[in-house]
Amino acid sequence: MITEITKGQLLSVQMGRLKDQGKLKPHHISIGKMNNVNIALECARSARDILGANGISDEYPIIRHMFNLESVKTCEGTHDIPQPHHRRSSDRHSHQQPADAGEG
Repeated sequence: MITEITKGQLLSVQMGRLKDQGKLKPHHISIGKMNNVNIALECARSARDILGANGISDEYPIIRHMFNLESVKTCEGTHDIPQPHHRRSSDRHSHQQPADAGEG
């Protein structure tokens, strides 16, 4: 669980660096958010399983976090739907020549 959380944090840091450099694209944000919501949801589900019946009680905030994450996932769409769009968008951007290509 901690490995997945750390990977999500590193992804967010990298996206922040890209934004600072002016290189962050909308599809980067969408893919990063989709990834991190799914990681958080899986971690919350694992925590609920670890806590057993306490995982769904008000005593621990796990179930509240799961419901919040499920609503984000619902609003953003399922994990499978955006992927073809991201693939096309990513392919389109990876094939573009830099602005100064061929000059000089």
